[in-house]
Amino acid sequence: LVKGQVSGGDLLLRSIRYAIERKRVEATLHQREQEFRTLSENAPDIIARFDRQLRHLYVNSAVEEATGLSVRDFLGKTNRELGMAEAQVNQWEEALQQVFSTGERVSFEFEFPTPGGIRYYQSRCVPEFALDRSIESVLGITRDISDRKLAEQKILEQAVLIDISPDAIVVCDLDCHVLFWNQGATQIYGWTAAEILTRDACDLLFLQRSPQLEATRQKTLETGEWQGELHKVTKSGQEIVVSSRWKLLRNEAGQPYAMLVSDRDITEQKQLEAQFLRTQRLDSLGTLASGIAHDLNNVLTPILAISQLLPRKLPPLNEQNQALLKMLEDNSRRGADMVKQILTFARGLDGDFVPLQVRHLLVELEALIESTFPKSIEIDRNNGAR
Repeated sequence: LVKGQVSGGDLLLRSIRYAIERKRVEATLHQREQEFRTLSENAPDIIARFDRQLRHLYVNSAVEEATGLSVRDFLGKTNRELGMAEAQVNQWEEALQQVFSTGERVSFEFEFPTPGGIRYYQSRCVPEFALDRSIESVLGITRDISDRKLAEQKILEQAVLIDISPDAIVVCDLDCHVLFWNQGATQIYGWTAAEILTRDACDLLFLQRSPQLEATRQKTLETGEWQGELHKVTKSGQEIVVSSRWKLLRNEAGQPYAMLVSDRDITEQKQLEAQFLRTQRLDSLGTLASGIAHDLNNVLTPILAISQLLPRKLPPLNEQNQALLKMLEDNSRRGADMVKQILTFARGLDGDFVPLQVRHLLVELEALIESTFPKSIEIDRNNGAR
């Protein structure tokens, strides 16, 4: 044979080797396909394979529970032909075409109306390569993330509730540095979250690190919680009183890492309480004054009666003695009038509006002043025209 030529035996041998290798590759591919289908059919995720026309080449049985359709309904059809909503169709087509054109993985989320209601899904599209490294198909793996979405929604709702709460809700680490600061805290203390985050709340919200503050922090570390009243200070320097609740936060290992503090401004409430206590004290004083006035009235009544009877019982008195008895009677009457006024005030009567002659009031006032102030003070009363 000429050099470079191949004998018929060699060609036959090569053909046999090629056929054997092909059979081995086909067997391997078939085995892998069977393994893929076994895994796919037992997976909780929806697994689908798409060709370049975006038709379903394969879909596992998990799709039936999610859509109410059978596997056969999907095979050979696109999502558009299956009647999927326009928004979801566009998401799928854009993702599949991107994978076919770039060979890169694409992930996206969508909501889908299932027989059990609206569910949320996350899909991941990955390319499947042929032996020549061309993209033969795209595998779509879809996972139900409804529980996660609902949890996220709940967290967002809780965050909104925390932010609209009128109470100051603050999270600090064990060194008192602010980790979280809601809108209620801004309204009460004046600091915005951007201004106070990572700063020392114990230095900013207290006039000084008092024994009460240290006792509060220690009690929270020991028992896990504390509640009571604290005196704090706002950004403008105004001192306020808050009803405060402290809660120790622990990580998964059970180790404390932060403190949750909830403060409610009760400054106005405390002022009202103080005002109420003052009112109670005044009421008590009124009751006491009423009792004293009654006793004084009992003392003054016989004095006034005796001062009026003595001129009739005694022999004719000289002017000096008559003046003394007159003074005794006048002062007894004045004392009785004062007792009457005290009793009226103590009873808290509303009183009536009546016409009043100011001239008579001035006469009484002049007499009161003359008997109270030193004689060296002269009083000049102008009666005016009638």
